[in-house]
Amino acid sequence: MDDNPDTAADTSVLAVLSSFAEDGWVANHTSEPDGAVRCGRCDEVNPGGAWEVGARHRVEGASDPADMQVVYGMRCPACGADGALLVGYGATASDQDQDLLTALPEEDDDLADPVAASSGSGSD
Repeated sequence: MDDNPDTAADTSVLAVLSSFAEDGWVANHTSEPDGAVRCGRCDEVNPGGAWEVGARHRVEGASDPADMQVVYGMRCPACGADGALLVGYGATASDQDQDLLTALPEEDDDLADPVAASSGSGSD
């Protein structure tokens, strides 16, 4: 398996979320309008740019390449909860998801990929 988080892998979203949870990203964060994110633990809503992004894994549906999603491991700026956020991207992404992707801080090319790490091919 390719350990580059920018390379989509043929892995189900549930398997990806499970790998993120095993890696400590246990809260279920959700996207909100205007590029904001709601914390799955404290329920606070903060702008996407205020969140620390610590991990990322792209998913593309094996049967439908238009089913493009990315899972982020993010830390809540209000309570510090580490959790996962599932966001659509590409031509089929919702306006809300597109707004969030624009609002997120610049991505680090060296973000962790819990899926690659759990498969033993990560490069920590």
